[in-house]
Amino acid sequence: MSQPGVSRTIDRLERTVGARLFHRSKQGLIPTAAGKMLLHIALDLCRRHTGCRLRRISVR
Repeated sequence: MSQPGVSRTIDRLERTVGARLFHRSKQGLIPTAAGKMLLHIALDLCRRHTGCRLRRISVR
């Protein structure tokens, strides 16, 4: 996926959940409290799903 495609997908997800998920800076994206919460929920759902592959994700 191209960078503009990733940006559109993130924007769409933020509109869907009704919260800003990332602080944007020249250094990149840093998850907001809402972003960290969504990640926690998503990883929990993934762990419960059999056959789901998890990658280690670093969150500041």
